[in-house]
Amino acid sequence: MSTVSMAPASSSRRLRRWRRRLDPCVSVLGILVILGAVLFSQELRTQILVTTCGIVLMEVGVWRLAQRLLPSERQYNALRAEVDRFLQLVRHLNTAALARKAHDAPETRQAFAQVYQEMQQAVARMATLAGKTDAELAAEKVQEPLRRAV
Repeated sequence: MSTVSMAPASSSRRLRRWRRRLDPCVSVLGILVILGAVLFSQELRTQILVTTCGIVLMEVGVWRLAQRLLPSERQYNALRAEVDRFLQLVRHLNTAALARKAHDAPETRQAFAQVYQEMQQAVARMATLAGKTDAELAAEKVQEPLRRAV
């Protein structure tokens, strides 16, 4: 029985490590900028300006905004989109279940059954998309018309 290695490439591992450290480093940099403004600046306007910049840097780190500057490393975007859609369906299913619980009528049962069926279809789509990168899915779409023609 063979096993597939799930370990990412060395450069990918380094990028992931860099991503994890980026936001805390930006926050620390903001703190250092604030301390520098207070300790080393003589003029009040300069202190306020530099301190404001330091606060902005801290907020960027706290809200994890710096990571958006780095390129995305996601390869399975279609699967991710389908999972996001599935999570929306879970919310709809709960809403339909609460409506059915509050008023058990054919309409509410039908709404619940419809969302349930949509969830089953979403799981089938996720199974189809699993393990396929966007490039592989694009290649499949190109090959699909060729298969039909043969």
